[in-house]
Amino acid sequence: MNKKNLAMAMAAVTVVGSAAPIFADSTTPSVTNANKYTVVKSKYKNLLDEIKKMVKENDDAIQKYIDDNGGDADAAWTALKDKKELNLITMEIKDDDNKEVVKKSTVRTGGVVNVDYVEDQMKNLKSDRYMDFEITKKSTSTSQKNIYSSGELNRLAASSGTAITTDIEATTAKTLADGGLKSQVVVAGSTNSVAATGTTFASYFKVGGVTTDGSKIKVDITVAEPSTGSVLITDEVGTNVTAAPTPQQKMKIDTPTITLKEGEQALDFTKPLFDNGTFKGFAPKEDIPSQSDEETVSVRVVDAKEETIKATDSDAIKAIAQKYSFESDDISAVYEEAKSLNDKDKLDGSAYDKDGTYKAVFFAKGKRLQGFS
Repeated sequence: MNKKNLAMAMAAVTVVGSAAPIFADSTTPSVTNANKYTVVKSKYKNLLDEIKKMVKENDDAIQKYIDDNGGDADAAWTALKDKKELNLITMEIKDDDNKEVVKKSTVRTGGVVNVDYVEDQMKNLKSDRYMDFEITKKSTSTSQKNIYSSGELNRLAASSGTAITTDIEATTAKTLADGGLKSQVVVAGSTNSVAATGTTFASYFKVGGVTTDGSKIKVDITVAEPSTGSVLITDEVGTNVTAAPTPQQKMKIDTPTITLKEGEQALDFTKPLFDNGTFKGFAPKEDIPSQSDEETVSVRVVDAKEETIKATDSDAIKAIAQKYSFESDDISAVYEEAKSLNDKDKLDGSAYDKDGTYKAVFFAKGKRLQGFS
């Protein structure tokens, strides 16, 4: 919208007149208006279709939960609700004195307030009543690769890599045995082997300091057989090792250097990989799961008349002004916003721009008395 069109900025005005209270206390975006919408009864179908779609998603999720876990629909509802995996829809009906006609209830299949009930109430909504919906869409699960940041690499390298070796020490005897390393023995041998430990496994690793690699930083971990203490072997626990264990007995190392680099896949040091007594590295860390933020919207359905007039039609504007009561601040706010957007030569989404025009919806504060002007 450029400056020459400012005079035509208000190309069309839609007026919604209703006896029921209207959500919007201003036609411009505000904290109090955020996620609040008003739907005229005659145009309820889109809202109803969306509610039906969300209830169907709930039904499918509940059935899948029952198939996988057993139980009934109520148990599935509770479990899925706790995990934010359901669309939560509530409905209530009040009259123009704000008195409860239908108490706030959850819309769900099998309940009293199901989609058929909602549709019936929408179709037959009286002019002195309004329906309020609160709709919270279920969270969407997403994930992202777990990669190393410079801060994480500095943390891992600190104190000679204690954070890394501590994780490696947590490796269990079973994990080592499953990987073919069934026991350990002192370097010099001449004794019976004992169960392998994570502490001995961790002694194979030496974490270096932070170094640069081009514009990135990295940390190198060397993997080598310890010269003192014990070594891991493939023999069963209790095997008499009469001399220093042979290379065939000892753990083999497939990757003598492990490099952790900024921007690359992070490793899980609690999950070593083995192949028949050969150390193959560490499994990558799992992707980082995240849930989309839940957003709750409020929708009010009213039995109202909707009229659209041209902003340049002064007679029509006068007739509307005589029929309905408006907050003058609301009207001023719209023109101020139009001017602001014009000054910026931009429409930023807070206004609806179509065919070069700025459109606004005014909600009447109430009907004027007959003959009052």
